[in-house]
Amino acid sequence: DPAVPVLGDCNSEGARAEVLALATALGAKVWGPMPLDRIHIRIAEGERAYPSAVHRRAEEHWWTEKEARPHIFDAPVWCLRSFTPPWGFTEDSGSEDGVEFELQQS
Repeated sequence: DPAVPVLGDCNSEGARAEVLALATALGAKVWGPMPLDRIHIRIAEGERAYPSAVHRRAEEHWWTEKEARPHIFDAPVWCLRSFTPPWGFTEDSGSEDGVEFELQQS
């Protein structure tokens, strides 16, 4: 789509400036890159509960995919329960409160 800008090296200062300009034009906020010590992850206890219809559909999907791609394997899945953005971050001050994610096994 010609209306969607294509960014090159996203690690460059020029690309960061392009992303910030685009986000501002769209009315969005952009945070990052963020140092790892500012990323906080909390783990919710227990397992995320879903209705039985979701479990049935997931099981059907699993076996369909397993048949099509026998090399895949089953493993725990983590869902994002909540996200707290770094509201204290400003481009001018450079201060960051960090970002927090709450995950739960499902």
